[in-house]
Amino acid sequence: MKDQEIQEYLEPLAAQNDAVALYLLRQTYDKFEIVKCTPEGAAKALDLFVKAADLHQAEAEEHLYYIYRYEFMGIKEDPKKAVFYLERAEQNAKGESKMKLLETLYYLYLLPTADQIATDLLNTANATASGFDLNLPDPYYTEIKNTDKALSFFCKALQIDTKKKQSWIKDTAKLHAK
Repeated sequence: MKDQEIQEYLEPLAAQNDAVALYLLRQTYDKFEIVKCTPEGAAKALDLFVKAADLHQAEAEEHLYYIYRYEFMGIKEDPKKAVFYLERAEQNAKGESKMKLLETLYYLYLLPTADQIATDLLNTANATASGFDLNLPDPYYTEIKNTDKALSFFCKALQIDTKKKQSWIKDTAKLHAK
Protein backbone atom coordinates (compact mmCIF):
# COMPACT_ATOMS: atom_id res chain seq x y z
CA MET A 1 0.00 0.00 0.00
CA LYS A 2 1.33 3.45 -0.89
CA ASP A 3 1.39 6.40 1.50
CA GLN A 4 -1.36 8.15 -0.42
CA GLU A 5 -3.64 5.11 -0.12
CA ILE A 6 -2.89 4.85 3.59
CA GLN A 7 -3.59 8.55 4.04
CA GLU A 8 -6.90 8.26 2.17
CA TYR A 9 -7.91 5.42 4.49
CA LEU A 10 -6.71 6.97 7.76
CA GLU A 11 -7.60 10.65 7.26
CA PRO A 12 -11.39 10.18 7.71
CA LEU A 13 -10.72 8.25 10.92
CA ALA A 14 -8.23 10.88 12.08
CA ALA A 15 -10.79 13.58 11.34
CA GLN A 16 -13.09 11.80 13.81
CA ASN A 17 -10.35 12.04 16.46
CA ASP A 18 -9.38 8.38 16.34
CA ALA A 19 -6.14 8.43 18.37
CA VAL A 20 -4.66 5.33 16.73
CA ALA A 21 -5.44 6.64 13.23
CA LEU A 22 -3.78 9.96 14.10
CA TYR A 23 -0.71 8.14 15.40
CA LEU A 24 -0.47 5.85 12.36
CA LEU A 25 -1.16 8.64 9.88
CA ARG A 26 1.86 10.59 11.12
CA GLN A 27 4.06 7.71 9.88
CA THR A 28 3.14 8.59 6.30
CA TYR A 29 4.58 12.09 6.84
CA ASP A 30 7.46 11.21 9.16
CA LYS A 31 9.28 8.67 7.01
CA PHE A 32 12.30 8.30 9.25
CA GLU A 33 10.71 7.71 12.64
CA ILE A 34 11.12 11.22 14.08
CA VAL A 35 14.83 11.59 13.33
CA LYS A 36 14.99 12.79 9.73
CA CYS A 37 12.11 14.10 7.66
CA THR A 38 11.24 17.04 5.47
CA PRO A 39 10.19 20.27 7.23
CA GLU A 40 6.67 19.85 5.82
CA GLY A 41 6.53 16.22 6.92
CA ALA A 42 7.87 17.17 10.36
CA ALA A 43 5.21 19.86 10.83
CA LYS A 44 2.42 17.50 9.79
CA ALA A 45 3.81 14.63 11.90
CA LEU A 46 4.15 16.90 14.96
CA ASP A 47 0.57 18.11 14.51
CA LEU A 48 -0.65 14.49 14.34
CA PHE A 49 1.46 13.50 17.38
CA VAL A 50 -0.05 16.35 19.40
CA LYS A 51 -3.60 15.50 18.32
CA ALA A 52 -3.09 11.83 19.22
CA ALA A 53 -1.47 12.81 22.54
CA ASP A 54 -4.39 15.13 23.30
CA LEU A 55 -6.54 12.01 23.03
CA HIS A 56 -4.20 10.29 25.53
CA GLN A 57 -2.57 7.91 23.05
CA ALA A 58 0.45 6.78 25.10
CA GLU A 59 2.80 6.04 22.19
CA ALA A 60 2.26 9.52 20.76
CA GLU A 61 2.89 11.05 24.19
CA GLU A 62 6.11 9.05 24.53
CA HIS A 63 7.26 10.14 21.06
CA LEU A 64 6.60 13.76 22.00
CA TYR A 65 8.87 13.26 25.00
CA TYR A 66 11.70 12.18 22.69
CA ILE A 67 10.97 14.97 20.20
CA TYR A 68 11.19 17.66 22.89
CA ARG A 69 13.98 15.92 24.80
CA TYR A 70 16.37 15.31 21.90
CA GLU A 71 15.31 18.02 19.41
CA PHE A 72 14.07 15.52 16.83
CA MET A 73 12.41 16.85 13.67
CA GLY A 74 14.07 20.23 14.20
CA ILE A 75 11.94 20.97 17.27
CA LYS A 76 13.66 23.07 19.93
CA GLU A 77 14.46 21.23 23.16
CA ASP A 78 11.89 21.90 25.88
CA PRO A 79 12.50 19.97 29.13
CA LYS A 80 9.16 20.91 30.67
CA LYS A 81 7.14 19.77 27.67
CA ALA A 82 9.25 16.63 27.38
CA VAL A 83 8.62 15.58 30.98
CA PHE A 84 4.94 16.58 30.75
CA TYR A 85 4.43 14.18 27.83
CA LEU A 86 6.50 11.42 29.43
CA GLU A 87 4.48 11.55 32.65
CA ARG A 88 1.24 11.57 30.71
CA ALA A 89 2.40 8.64 28.59
CA GLU A 90 3.05 6.67 31.79
CA GLN A 91 -0.45 7.47 33.03
CA ASN A 92 -2.02 6.19 29.81
CA ALA A 93 0.24 3.22 29.05
CA LYS A 94 -0.42 -0.38 29.96
CA GLY A 95 1.62 -3.53 30.49
CA GLU A 96 5.27 -3.62 29.54
CA SER A 97 5.10 -0.13 28.03
CA LYS A 98 4.01 1.25 31.40
CA MET A 99 6.93 -0.50 33.13
CA LYS A 100 9.39 0.93 30.60
CA LEU A 101 8.02 4.44 31.13
CA LEU A 102 8.07 4.08 34.93
CA GLU A 103 11.71 3.03 34.73
CA THR A 104 12.55 5.96 32.44
CA LEU A 105 10.85 8.39 34.82
CA TYR A 106 12.49 6.80 37.85
CA TYR A 107 16.00 7.26 36.44
CA LEU A 108 15.21 10.67 34.95
CA TYR A 109 14.23 12.06 38.34
CA LEU A 110 17.02 10.26 40.17
CA LEU A 111 19.92 11.47 38.06
CA PRO A 112 22.76 13.15 39.89
CA THR A 113 23.04 16.92 39.85
CA ALA A 114 25.09 18.83 37.28
CA ASP A 115 27.72 19.61 39.93
CA GLN A 116 28.15 15.91 40.67
CA ILE A 117 28.42 15.09 36.98
CA ALA A 118 30.91 17.89 36.30
CA THR A 119 33.04 16.77 39.26
CA ASP A 120 32.96 13.15 38.06
CA LEU A 121 33.87 14.17 34.53
CA LEU A 122 36.73 16.38 35.71
CA ASN A 123 38.04 13.61 37.97
CA THR A 124 37.88 11.18 35.06
CA ALA A 125 39.65 13.65 32.77
CA ASN A 126 42.37 14.34 35.31
CA ALA A 127 42.83 10.66 36.11
CA THR A 128 43.21 9.60 32.50
CA ALA A 129 44.96 12.79 31.28
CA SER A 130 43.69 11.92 27.84
CA GLY A 131 42.48 15.33 26.75
CA PHE A 132 38.93 14.55 27.79
CA ASP A 133 36.42 16.82 26.02
CA LEU A 134 34.25 18.29 28.80
CA ASN A 135 30.85 19.33 27.50
CA LEU A 136 28.40 21.36 29.52
CA PRO A 137 26.14 19.21 31.68
CA ASP A 138 22.71 18.33 30.37
CA PRO A 139 20.13 20.82 31.73
CA TYR A 140 17.88 17.87 32.59
CA TYR A 141 20.20 16.99 35.45
CA THR A 142 19.62 20.28 37.23
CA GLU A 143 16.03 21.06 36.25
CA ILE A 144 14.45 17.67 36.84
CA LYS A 145 16.22 15.88 39.69
CA ASN A 146 13.59 15.06 42.30
CA THR A 147 14.16 12.09 44.59
CA ASP A 148 10.60 12.12 45.92
CA LYS A 149 9.18 11.84 42.41
CA ALA A 150 11.70 9.13 41.55
CA LEU A 151 10.55 7.10 44.56
CA SER A 152 6.89 7.56 43.66
CA PHE A 153 7.54 6.04 40.22
CA PHE A 154 9.58 3.28 41.87
CA CYS A 155 6.61 2.44 44.14
CA LYS A 156 4.21 2.43 41.20
CA ALA A 157 6.49 0.01 39.36
CA LEU A 158 6.70 -2.28 42.39
CA GLN A 159 2.94 -2.55 42.42
CA ILE A 160 3.20 -3.99 38.92
CA ASP A 161 6.44 -5.99 39.09
CA THR A 162 8.27 -6.71 42.35
CA LYS A 163 11.26 -8.18 40.46
CA LYS A 164 12.32 -4.66 39.43
CA LYS A 165 13.06 -3.87 43.08
CA GLN A 166 16.47 -5.55 43.22
CA SER A 167 17.88 -4.13 39.97
CA TRP A 168 16.64 -0.60 40.68
CA ILE A 169 17.98 -0.63 44.24
CA LYS A 170 21.40 -1.77 42.98
CA ASP A 171 21.44 0.96 40.33
CA THR A 172 20.41 3.59 42.86
CA ALA A 173 23.14 2.48 45.26
CA LYS A 174 25.71 2.77 42.44
CA LEU A 175 24.55 6.30 41.62
CA HIS A 176 24.91 7.43 45.21
CA ALA A 177 28.13 5.56 45.99
CA LYS A 178 30.26 8.12 44.17
